[in-house]
Amino acid sequence: MLNAHEQQQLRLIARGLEADDPALAQSLSGRRTPKRSVHWASVVLAMLAVVLAVLTVVTEVLPLFLLACVAAIAAAWAGCLTS
Repeated sequence: MLNAHEQQQLRLIARGLEADDPALAQSLSGRRTPKRSVHWASVVLAMLAVVLAVLTVVTEVLPLFLLACVAAIAAAWAGCLTS
């Protein structure tokens, strides 16, 4: 546990960091704002994958299934870029 003087020094350092680099101070504080943005490319690719998979079942054209797999992998990859 820090004594009173050390706590005061730590608060002064934290204030100085917040003034100099607010983004760094926020990332170090552990108080993160949740990301609510949706990467629309991943949503569109996922929808395309589902449509292609359904078309594969309906038309029995197997190359559509390959395209559905590629679209699903691309959707997962695009989703990973946002997290």
